[in-house]
Amino acid sequence: MDHAGTDEVTAARATKLDDDAYRMWHEKPAGKFVLGFSVFVLAEVLVYGTLHWIFPLI
Repeated sequence: MDHAGTDEVTAARATKLDDDAYRMWHEKPAGKFVLGFSVFVLAEVLVYGTLHWIFPLI
């Protein structure tokens, strides 16, 4: 069998895997969703709390 170029292919795959593994949690799609959703919920809570503070409801 001819294994010419196997080392280059393996090195390229390892580099790709290292690049994906190195990404921070907020750079991945699920992390972006969680971060965005958390910011949205925090904004809603602040607005809701502020409105209740300005206009107290019984």
